[in-house]
Amino acid sequence: MIFAKARILLDGMIDSAKSSKSRSGANKKNDTSLLASSSSSTSTSTSCPVPHPDAQSFAYYIQTLYLLHDREAAVEEAKRVLGLYESLLRADLIDVPSPKPHNACMETYVRMFGRDKDKTNISKLMDMCSTVVSRLVKMTSVNGNDNFMNADVHTWALMLRACAADDGDDINRIERMEVAESVYNELIMDDDNDEDGDGDGDDGDDNHVKTKINDKCFFYMMKCIANNTNTDAKTNDSDSENAKEQIKGVFQQACKGGFVSADVLQMLRLTMSEDEFEDIVGDGRLADDWVVNVTSGVALYTDGSTGGEGKNARRKGKSTSDWAKKQRVKGERIRAGKEAKVERKRLKKVREQKASSSRRR
Repeated sequence: MIFAKARILLDGMIDSAKSSKSRSGANKKNDTSLLASSSSSTSTSTSCPVPHPDAQSFAYYIQTLYLLHDREAAVEEAKRVLGLYESLLRADLIDVPSPKPHNACMETYVRMFGRDKDKTNISKLMDMCSTVVSRLVKMTSVNGNDNFMNADVHTWALMLRACAADDGDDINRIERMEVAESVYNELIMDDDNDEDGDGDGDDGDDNHVKTKINDKCFFYMMKCIANNTNTDAKTNDSDSENAKEQIKGVFQQACKGGFVSADVLQMLRLTMSEDEFEDIVGDGRLADDWVVNVTSGVALYTDGSTGGEGKNARRKGKSTSDWAKKQRVKGERIRAGKEAKVERKRLKKVREQKASSSRRR
């Protein structure tokens, strides 16, 4: 069983880290003799030391919990492992602090409960993810360093993903929208305040690292609005129109930042009528600056594809120069060739019929 093997490996790495810490504390006075003995025994030693766990080790293990059939046991195990990771952080046994284990925990929760038939589990999902984020914040405050282990863009994307899960309860929908809007607005504010313009989220101050937004954040925010409000492309009531305007606003913000991924484009298509969709994005190829910062699935054309036969250079607000003229000439040449071929076949058939009738005479 994958989970059992992963647990044995992780426990062995944790024990190795703890024993290494205790040995280093006990042998500080014997550093010289230790170095001498280790150099003399290096050639004869054949044992392979167990590596110490890092953040990615814990993240990989937590991701295997999705395979457990007992979901309650999986949740409890995720909490236990996060506790171990945080205790190792406090003991300085993790070289590079990272929120990866906490993100893996949130992702596991979303995968287990995000589409659960039991709506009760979906109702708990946002609170479960919020608890993980709170643990991250607590670790940072205890350490006293703002950059110790901040929640990153993946943390907030997963939080928005949790908010997008719909349990059908109107009160919960309102609460999820409030949380999602708070997270999204904070991300947009950080992104707009990226003063040096290099896209790395760092404004030049070495003591403060900003959280950078990505295309997944826009996608899940659009999905959150669609799932928690009334967005029917076939209706024009006030609630639906208001939701469409919100989704359109998020999409336009994605365009401005270069985050129009295939998912973002598809979410806009699903919530708008065909005319509304074409009015917003145009028809043909997307502008290059709309997709420049996409890190997930890329779409280069308004149909969601990346190219192929029949694609053209028509872009909303972009001149096509003489491209359209060349395409018309090419199309006319192809049509003329097809018509000439049909005419040749017709004439050949007429000649054959005349020859056949003359032979009968």
